[in-house]
Amino acid sequence: MSSENVRKFEIPREEWPEFVLGFGTSHKNWRLDITHFDTNDIKTVLADNAPMQNFVLEDEGDLNLLVVTSENAEKTVTHKIQNPQYMIMEETADGGHKALEIINEDMETTLLRFRSAMPPTMVDGKVS
Repeated sequence: MSSENVRKFEIPREEWPEFVLGFGTSHKNWRLDITHFDTNDIKTVLADNAPMQNFVLEDEGDLNLLVVTSENAEKTVTHKIQNPQYMIMEETADGGHKALEIINEDMETTLLRFRSAMPPTMVDGKVS
């Protein structure tokens, strides 16, 4: 797929609560990779082809995002993004969700990349 067939757009901050709730629900159990890039652009793979279990917006004094995946029955990965500033969705031309990029106040980036880019109304290749 060429880059011309992909569009990126920022999720407005005032839409985050509704977006996060819908995103977490519609993408539950979708397989994804979670990669973190620190301020020196050092890459850390946090999850590889793991099903997303939860995506939650917390408000405990600071705004935080939690992404929870399970690599297997014994290993759960929870990644907390403190003070996110930007959420950028990457979609295919047909509306399939390809990735979500989240940038925090320190300009660290967490990238949630789905293994299969499909519209959120499709699960396992079927309309849900």
